[in-house]
Amino acid sequence: MLLSLAIGLALLDLVTTVIGVRMAGAAIEANGFHRAVIARAGLTGFVLVYVAGVAGLIAVLDRLDALIGLVAVLLLTVLNNGYALLRLRRSRRP
Repeated sequence: MLLSLAIGLALLDLVTTVIGVRMAGAAIEANGFHRAVIARAGLTGFVLVYVAGVAGLIAVLDRLDALIGLVAVLLLTVLNNGYALLRLRRSRRP
């Protein structure tokens, strides 16, 4: 169950990040590493790096029975991204 939750939250994090970047540009991304990857490899490159990195992290943490920490971090990240997208959308209304 935690594995499915971790994968789902990671996908939500990725989707909300991509939406934010598409709406406001790479400068909106708070994570410096993500911003650097987007600047260097573009959004497609970022998606590939993100998926590979998170897949590896999930695999390692699943073997160590330590997915609960990642799930908690991803949940907070998704909530933060959602709030940021809501604020961004509201700021663009006439």
